[in-house]
Amino acid sequence: MDHTQKGKKTSGNNISYWVDSVSPISFEPLKENKSTDVVIVGGGISGVTIAYCLLKSGKKVVLVEDGHIGSGETGRTTAHLVSALDDR
Repeated sequence: MDHTQKGKKTSGNNISYWVDSVSPISFEPLKENKSTDVVIVGGGISGVTIAYCLLKSGKKVVLVEDGHIGSGETGRTTAHLVSALDDR
């Protein structure tokens, strides 16, 4: 695994422009018990989106990630949508 990038990779072997071009978003590990409505495991696009939506609806949310936010598959996606494949 190549750790020369700014952000620590938590999956995959590709060197991604998205992961390598920005400083990683990270937070301190939890050091005490927290009271929450929902715990989300994974700080990729799905986990962050769900956390955001739950927060907007008034829920207390804790999101846990074993690396940096977006450092897994989310950081290596091209987010390329092709209408030729999607529109049948």
